[in-house]
Amino acid sequence: MPEQEATIGPSELSGYLLSRGWQREGSWRGAGIWALESCGRLLIPDRREFQDDGELLVDAVRRLADYEERPERDVLQDIAEPMVDAQYFRMHPETPAGTTPLPSGVKAVQGIHELMKTAGRTVEEGPQILFEGQRSRHVGAFLETIMLGSAAPGSYVLTARVPATVPGPPQLDLWAEDPAGRRPGMLIGREVLSRLHRAIVVARDAAENVASGRGRIDAFDERVADGISANLCQALADLGGHAKNRPFEIGFTWARGLPGHEQTGPVSFTGEMARALAQAGDDLERLAKSGHAQIIGQVETLNMSPGESPRIKVVGEFRADGGTPVQRSLWVIVSMTDYNRAIEAQRAGRFLDVEGRLVTSNRRREMRPDRFDIRP
Repeated sequence: MPEQEATIGPSELSGYLLSRGWQREGSWRGAGIWALESCGRLLIPDRREFQDDGELLVDAVRRLADYEERPERDVLQDIAEPMVDAQYFRMHPETPAGTTPLPSGVKAVQGIHELMKTAGRTVEEGPQILFEGQRSRHVGAFLETIMLGSAAPGSYVLTARVPATVPGPPQLDLWAEDPAGRRPGMLIGREVLSRLHRAIVVARDAAENVASGRGRIDAFDERVADGISANLCQALADLGGHAKNRPFEIGFTWARGLPGHEQTGPVSFTGEMARALAQAGDDLERLAKSGHAQIIGQVETLNMSPGESPRIKVVGEFRADGGTPVQRSLWVIVSMTDYNRAIEAQRAGRFLDVEGRLVTSNRRREMRPDRFDIRP
């Protein structure tokens, strides 16, 4: 494989191995013996002097790709580009390896684009339950730095490569740069992807709880501050294929040239979790766009935080703008009088019937009631 041999040298491969936890255990005939407990051993030449040294490098990359369960070309790119964070998106359609039905492939690309756009807007605008309107030019500029790789053998895999730092100096230096090279409004890849990784892990946990029956769909509401939004949930669900019911996984490999992140395993979603994400995305969007609602249920939580109005969380039958009722919880902002009434209703196990307008507060949708009744 002459292209591989020409791409990397022993120092680049050794640096990559160190960043992934490999350790050099000794030498054998001018080559280093590198080991990782969960994988095995690799033989890496100290210098590139003879033809056999190039063959050792090619063999090491091939075996490393097998250990990491990734395409060789992706591993090779990570070795050759120490300042690029990379993600892979592995889908599992019921088609031959490396292929997917056209509608599912389109959905996957759209989902990756939406994930990156939402992560950029989350960093720029702060967490929101639903992002609407046009993205800014800074988010657009960030998306232009992302290189999307074509599908590779092994289910159906797409890769996205993002410069971990500022991609390069501007042709016209019209802005004063900070020490990190950031110009006002510019989004830094590592910052965006760190936020995205956190949000994906949180979404995975919430989806797992909903899919297993251990949690309600409103579990996503409470994690908006962690980057959960209707946009993120819908984008993740799109990776589940056209029907949003296939398993998928997202892997992150962090640029070794920029410390601060340990390498982590892939974040995996089952088909049931993909369906839960689709449901959560629809639920959050409906909640964000609703102006008036009614909830009939029991008091689950009482909250009296200093400096804030009293709040109660009601769980039961929720109906927004006269639509179809769903089971969920909702925070209701109440007066001190109604707070005390809610305490009594909770003690007695009685149901509340509350109606009012929905507002965004504490990065979530809450109700300011026009009517607050306790059912007999």
